[in-house]
Amino acid sequence: DSNSMQIAAFHIFKIFVVIPQKSCRVRQILFRNKEKLLCLLDSFKSKAERGTGFARDLQVTLHELSRVEAPGRNPSASRPEHARLVQQAKQQGNVGHTSSKPPSC
Repeated sequence: DSNSMQIAAFHIFKIFVVIPQKSCRVRQILFRNKEKLLCLLDSFKSKAERGTGFARDLQVTLHELSRVEAPGRNPSASRPEHARLVQQAKQQGNVGHTSSKPPSC
């Protein structure tokens, strides 16, 4: 039925939203459609029973989608683990770029 198809599609879609290292194209699409997607996912709240895995997944997905920034801005660049990984790569001589930020879109 339609409801179960929507929920199945949500479970696939959430993967694109919650993965930390999104491709440039995925970030572009999410950012461009962010408001529409937030409204659509907000309508799923009525289908989500409190305390269920679906309700938790929906909440996390809404939160992460609301944080999606325009391509070219990389919020991970300010994360401490990113700085640590860059430093580690420099020490090992595995630096693919000279900037302390990852390449943007």
